[in-house]
Amino acid sequence: MKSSKNISKFELALFLGLIISVIITCFMPFYSECKSLQNDVLRLHIPANSDSAEDQQIKLMVRDAILDEAGYLFENTANLDEAKKQAEKNLDIFKNIAERVLAENNVNQTVKVSIEENTFVDTRTYDKLIMPSGRFTALRIELGSGKGKNWWCVMYPPMCVDCCSMKSTDITNKLLSLKDYPNYKMAFASVEIFERFLNIINTPAYKLIK
Repeated sequence: MKSSKNISKFELALFLGLIISVIITCFMPFYSECKSLQNDVLRLHIPANSDSAEDQQIKLMVRDAILDEAGYLFENTANLDEAKKQAEKNLDIFKNIAERVLAENNVNQTVKVSIEENTFVDTRTYDKLIMPSGRFTALRIELGSGKGKNWWCVMYPPMCVDCCSMKSTDITNKLLSLKDYPNYKMAFASVEIFERFLNIINTPAYKLIK
């Protein structure tokens, strides 16, 4: 009886190991495709001063002004490096726009603008396109304390607009192709879980998949 139980435990461990291996085998190609987007995308990240209705409204007003007055800066960029250089070159423009919106609405808050590497742990849907979670380069416009709910989208390639007005690019085509994976919703959820885990342990595990 004891030997039988030991065999059962061994068989269970073997079975679980097989399941995990199958999941990893199926998941990693999808994750690799999602990860490759991290080298192609510049996100726009605007954290508000707080979660108050007023601060959240100001955040959206800053967003609208940034997109209306500075979105054109990325129209002729061909890749992420060019988009980053364009953003870095025009940090003062983004800051001035945000500060003007605050001043026009009698809001006394600081504005910090920077280019950062941020971990986005939520999947974001843009009409027909789905942007996976992951570690991306972002143009960050922090209002006040920056502790309020944030708003973010994709600055390059331009995806902060309706999908119908987006240009077809290699990146948007890649995003569309992700939906061709079997059980893609579960796959995106798995990417979220994996990214949250990497964020928690805070290791350079993003280098595991080239």
